[in-house]
Amino acid sequence: MTYEIIHVSSDDLVRSYVGKYKDFRLLSLQVAPESFASNYSTEAAFLDEVWYERLANPHAATYFALENSKIVGTVSMLGPLIYGPEDMSVLGNPWQAIGDKISNEQAICHYRMNGVFTDVRGQGVGKALIEAALKYAGGEAAVQGKAFVCSIVVESENSGARRLYERCGFVAMKEVPNGDTAVILMTTPG
Repeated sequence: MTYEIIHVSSDDLVRSYVGKYKDFRLLSLQVAPESFASNYSTEAAFLDEVWYERLANPHAATYFALENSKIVGTVSMLGPLIYGPEDMSVLGNPWQAIGDKISNEQAICHYRMNGVFTDVRGQGVGKALIEAALKYAGGEAAVQGKAFVCSIVVESENSGARRLYERCGFVAMKEVPNGDTAVILMTTPG
């Protein structure tokens, strides 16, 4: 499989991909609802403006994996966060916890793996998306003269996702009750 990783970094790209992003996300919520904290009925009700704002948000870096111009995977890096990973709620909405006002020495980001289609899993797409997002966020932190920390929340029983994150340098920070149990993983890359 040949795929391309792109950073949706300009308004032209946001506008050209917003419909495809919405379609990808809604299909992902239908195909693998257990992989998401949200659900199809909630996000299907979003106005187009919400989808645009997610991609255009200055505190989010979104990447797509494209195969023949079709989105087959997405990831968003949100930050800086206004709190550290040790204070985060598993059920909290990281889209509401980002901003310019951070007082510590670290640039703290929260990584959201929005999904990779099942037919491309195991082919390096997820890892390539994670690495691109971490490289970008780490570079942004360096420009600000800050150390970089990134976190992600994964359900304990989602062993495939957890292994992927661990291969990308994430380590378990704490387990928290969330129905069953969720694990907050964190990394401080290079």
